[in-house]
Amino acid sequence: MAENQFKMTYYIGTMLAQGGILSIRNDSLDFIPGALERAMGAKDTVIPLSAIRLVEVTGTITESLIVRTSERIHRFVGSDLHQVKNCIDAKMQNIVTGGSTSPGQPTEETVQPKPGLTLASITAPQPNLGSATEKKSPVILQCPECFKNIKPEFAYCPLCRHSLQKNCSRCFRVLADDWKYCPICGS
Repeated sequence: MAENQFKMTYYIGTMLAQGGILSIRNDSLDFIPGALERAMGAKDTVIPLSAIRLVEVTGTITESLIVRTSERIHRFVGSDLHQVKNCIDAKMQNIVTGGSTSPGQPTEETVQPKPGLTLASITAPQPNLGSATEKKSPVILQCPECFKNIKPEFAYCPLCRHSLQKNCSRCFRVLADDWKYCPICGS
């Protein structure tokens, strides 16, 4: 497997998952489902790095890699999630700095981002201290409806009740944005 490819399970909803390969490219994250998943109709998922608003590893017993865009939350489970996050962070940092991240280059505070990107929209690489007591910086997201602070795992905004996910109108399962029909009830 190539350096920037990782075996992952991609969660489409709370109960539906696909196994495959997550490839970290210079401009996107590409999830390619396995042969069995493709036989069942699974499609490739491409997440442009410029659309990513948050990358974090969450969970204590079972860790998940959360990749949040303004449209949805993408959840991956696999091994070496911190290494995957660091690789994504490095690619995103290259976008902000224009591809130059060698020693002696300007720090994040002095870099001028490319048009359309803001430093606030990019998660900066976190140093891997190797300590189990490593502190994580708090993640701040905003509801697209009322712009109040929310947590990445929220399905609804606790202040305005805006749905932060697309749900089936019949069985209320979480749906992917590009699905026309619910795979559980067919609605």
